[in-house]
Amino acid sequence: MKLVDRFRSLDRMSAPSYWTDVVDRLAAPDPMPAATPPRPSRRIVALVVAAIVALLGVGLVLKAFEPKASVTPEGSITPIPTTSPTPENGLLPSPGYSAAWLCGGGVGGCPTGGVPDGLRRPLRLPSLASDGSCPVSPTHRVVQIFGPALGDGPVYAVIPGGPLRFQYPPARTSVFAGSDWGGNKVVWFSKPTYTGPILIRGGEVGGSHAVGFSGGDPAAYDSMELPPGHGWRNWPTATRVNAPGCYAYQVDGTNFTEVIVFRAVEVAP
Repeated sequence: MKLVDRFRSLDRMSAPSYWTDVVDRLAAPDPMPAATPPRPSRRIVALVVAAIVALLGVGLVLKAFEPKASVTPEGSITPIPTTSPTPENGLLPSPGYSAAWLCGGGVGGCPTGGVPDGLRRPLRLPSLASDGSCPVSPTHRVVQIFGPALGDGPVYAVIPGGPLRFQYPPARTSVFAGSDWGGNKVVWFSKPTYTGPILIRGGEVGGSHAVGFSGGDPAAYDSMELPPGHGWRNWPTATRVNAPGCYAYQVDGTNFTEVIVFRAVEVAP
């Protein structure tokens, strides 16, 4: 898929077809074919059999949506919880490499797992300037295909229009509707000179507000874990905030750590 198509996909979000299908089937069972009315005794038996089959069918459909269990090396079964633990700031734990919207740049699918623990270095965000202003990172053109980028590389962020503009709470027509986090699009890309994994986290400069990350849906995660790959890799994503201010990303790779500072500005619906 082209970069512009993946980027535009953040503007729309449709209900999964399988959910509509299941709901329709549960609400309106398939009509029975016309048949010659059976004798009273057979009719009762048929109704009983049909009821049992219907109950079994609904049970199988619901069973398909239940979380599966995982088997440990010792052979014991550990059920997967139905909901992910949510930290105090309301951000979900990172899904690792498993989120499809993170597998850009010609990786060829989502690998399993996540970034190595060595990338989870302590956050070292900068301070506000002596006059209280936000020390925003300067933008510059890295490659023609992308807009002016923030960062010194090898990983860069492109925030269209300069500061991150967001609505809070998110508008009902937004892909973030129903979430406690506003946000807007941010494209990440990396030079071919770096092929390793990338961990991106963030926070408020001189404050306590957090930074979240997501694709084109309401869920907001506490970090992004980008898989290894080759060439000019890119990831159309969304950065999530719930208050205006000065913020910073910390980008960690196997052989570098970089901090990128940006401003978040709340706009009217």
